[in-house]
Amino acid sequence: MGSLIDINARPETGNFFRESGRMDPDKATSLFKPREPTPEDRKSALVGYGVIGLLVGLGLSLVVFIVTMIATDGEPAGVLVIMFNFMLVAIVLSTTIGAVIAVSFLNKETEEGYLKISDDEIEYWTRNGIVAILMQSIFGARQSKETLFYFTRLYFTSDNKRGFEFLKHKFKRYEAVSGPATKLKLVSIDGNDNVRLAVMHHRRRRSKAGLKVGEVPKFNFQSIKTKKEQIIFGNTILDREFKCDGKILEYTIDDSDHKIAVEMINGVRVEKVQSQYGVSKFLIHLALEPGGGHENFSINALHMPYMDEIGYYCRAIATSFPDREDGYWD
Repeated sequence: MGSLIDINARPETGNFFRESGRMDPDKATSLFKPREPTPEDRKSALVGYGVIGLLVGLGLSLVVFIVTMIATDGEPAGVLVIMFNFMLVAIVLSTTIGAVIAVSFLNKETEEGYLKISDDEIEYWTRNGIVAILMQSIFGARQSKETLFYFTRLYFTSDNKRGFEFLKHKFKRYEAVSGPATKLKLVSIDGNDNVRLAVMHHRRRRSKAGLKVGEVPKFNFQSIKTKKEQIIFGNTILDREFKCDGKILEYTIDDSDHKIAVEMINGVRVEKVQSQYGVSKFLIHLALEPGGGHENFSINALHMPYMDEIGYYCRAIATSFPDREDGYWD
């Protein structure tokens, strides 16, 4: 069975944190604040951080158990009984601490959290400080489930080798309290979805005003796989090739050339199988908008140069904003 993994481990980013300023948005700025947590929110946080605490407790217990077995040669039965009791206490204590931290985080963000989206930048509160990203560099945003929680990923252009970076934050409890985004209240009750729509709206305002907006960067790597025969009569025999100019994703396999408009891609799932001999399967499944010619499309990146980068890139472009208008702002 293939194991589904998130190959998009967070890339290195610059320092986006800054000192908190006066929060006084004008009418053109969408302001979001976290609503009071519901019982479901509390349950989700308790379960999530409780599981983290449980894993920490198990890890600590295992380390102490191994050290004790080595020190006592694994013989005294009394020591094993004491260690078993220690493990139970450590697991219960770590799980409880995780639950307490979850409640503390919820309360702190409810009191201090906010998100501002304007035509110029996105600014939001985190426990580590205020994060700000210029709107002119943002080309995508979408909700993503990672491990135990849902996040909004914000993608933006960068001068690094990939050509892009991302930041993420949980906006599920956030709701618009002022500005244009208040028109989204009847669209979705999930803050992650509404934040994406609000970012799209302010990005379009920039575009209509003739200001610079972030565009999907091109794929900055050369991923071409040739057949084992390699060269016959001086010509390379192509097996597979992946490339994208930021507008059209092109995937060539044998004599078949597939071209997909980036704005038609609205989701991606990576299927990677790792064995003792290395990666034995690496498929990237793209979910497409209706009318894209396919409901979904799969790319076989196994043994292709920079196959991980293909996965990173597809994950990024699946969040990109469409050019078409939506009617939420009428």
